[in-house]
Amino acid sequence: MLLQNISAYNLYAYPGHEDYPVYNNGVRYTLSPYNNPISRVDFKAIALRFPVTYNYQFLMSKISAFAGVGFANMLILHQNKDLWIYKFHYEFGQSIPIYHLGLLVKTGAKFNFSNDHFLFVEMSYEFTQNLNINEFLRLSDNCISITFGYSL
Repeated sequence: MLLQNISAYNLYAYPGHEDYPVYNNGVRYTLSPYNNPISRVDFKAIALRFPVTYNYQFLMSKISAFAGVGFANMLILHQNKDLWIYKFHYEFGQSIPIYHLGLLVKTGAKFNFSNDHFLFVEMSYEFTQNLNINEFLRLSDNCISITFGYSL
């Protein structure tokens, strides 16, 4: 599980949809497929990510590599109350829908030492979005992460 702070994002409108208002800290913006995106919108959100993955490990002498694929789940625990996205508030009662589901792909390696300690590196890619049939009401997130660690 991972607790994540979601802050600055750019908002884009899908082509073929109408303009709609976005209020950020009391300032009104118009999100339109014909204009540039609204830049640096602060979601001030806290999300809980919990992946469910199937990992395959390639065992070698001192190094073991792995690859994994699975589902990425994300729950929004808190969000910016000063951000008001009209279409999302009308549909969900808030700017960011609470639950997002997606795909996760990861790979990495673990370097074993003789004293039961190890060093590891992992790279993962997650794509999540809320589960709405209407593409206009989908909020998606792409996340690439690299993790380094050492066991004591």
